[in-house]
Amino acid sequence: MIYLLGVFLVASRWGHGASITASLFSALLFDFYFTRPYFSFWIEDVENLIGLTVMIIVGYITSNLLNEAKKASLAKAQADNEALRNALLSAISHDLRTPLTRIIGAITTLIESDSKVFDDEKHDFCRVIFDEAQHMSDLMNKVLDMAKLSTGKIVIQREWNTLEEILGSALTRLEKNLSTRVVNINLPENLPLLWIDSVLFEQVLVNLIENALKYTPLSSPIDIVAEHSNEFLTLSLSDYGAGIPQDLTDKIFDKFYRIENETTQSGVGLGLALCRSIIEAHGGTITAQNITGKGAAFLIRLPLTQSPTIPMES
Repeated sequence: MIYLLGVFLVASRWGHGASITASLFSALLFDFYFTRPYFSFWIEDVENLIGLTVMIIVGYITSNLLNEAKKASLAKAQADNEALRNALLSAISHDLRTPLTRIIGAITTLIESDSKVFDDEKHDFCRVIFDEAQHMSDLMNKVLDMAKLSTGKIVIQREWNTLEEILGSALTRLEKNLSTRVVNINLPENLPLLWIDSVLFEQVLVNLIENALKYTPLSSPIDIVAEHSNEFLTLSLSDYGAGIPQDLTDKIFDKFYRIENETTQSGVGLGLALCRSIIEAHGGTITAQNITGKGAAFLIRLPLTQSPTIPMES
């Protein structure tokens, strides 16, 4: 077994050829030191000859099996990368087409109409161009952020922050989109400070709220509730939409996955994947579930760190 372990380790580190050499060399050393006559490569007993032959054969088979496993693993990785690349290209091309079409249409109208377009109409066309360009920028930022998180290039900049301030900043960013919505917020007065990256955590809240806006009626409210124990903070964001199919509550956090791939809803399916990556980078968890009488709910659970003590002024 020690012999096979040695062959296996050599094969895993240096490859197939080195493991074959190691199996032959080990068999010769075993013959030289442990079989009669000692300190000679001559083999006296037929049993030892058979044993050494079996050792070489088993070592060769073990090396081949590991080599084939490594090839299969490499092929699978290449297939996964290809599938990921195709999904990315498909998602981006699908979701960039609509804003590009609207931008081109607005610019074409402005150019062709020239002085015939009134100031109010020009303002509307410029607003369309700005909104769609902003949408494209947000889309590309999500792709870049996901790539950085996947490669570990984003460093978590932790500082002490209050949940109220981060949530308020996220709602301010989405003020225009929330104009027809009621956001019910229930935060305890004694919430502790959070040792988190405020920029990334704010992006999580923005992504979750945007997700609720996309898949719920225009007039339905959004509920945000927080509670805590000595060790964890739990933040719940729920809506009043159709909910999530029960078998997809975990799948929706995968990269580029969307429940309805051919709907009018925009996005490449990175928002929730980003949320999970950011929350897990903070040592927390995020899950999705359906609430009876409401719609979908996303639950964030973050570990709490002892808040810093503020010295009393003398």
